[in-house]
Amino acid sequence: MDEGVCAGYVYSEKYYNFLIKYDRDIESVERVLKPECINIINNQFLVAYKRLEDEEDIYLYGYNAVPKCYGLMDTTAVEAIGATAVSNLPGLNLKGREVLIGFVDTGERVIIMSS
Repeated sequence: MDEGVCAGYVYSEKYYNFLIKYDRDIESVERVLKPECINIINNQFLVAYKRLEDEEDIYLYGYNAVPKCYGLMDTTAVEAIGATAVSNLPGLNLKGREVLIGFVDTGERVIIMSS
């Protein structure tokens, strides 16, 4: 599907995003998950968007199906370079709120170095 078609689902907090290895078998994904929208990434993976009415509905699909968001818990390095003082300056508003950074490693360009 076209990315623009699913844009509303991508940004909505009412829908869960499922990263699924489908190996060109979309019919199985539609039959089992019954998603509202699908974005095909490549021949192996797709992202399906499904609205779950109750948080307990996630147990139907398994906890591992829900993407996780991890953050840094240790602030020692931030404090050591003085970033905490700068982030608290009026007008800068450097709190990092509503910021999400993600990295996807496709493994396509792997350089193996041997000694």
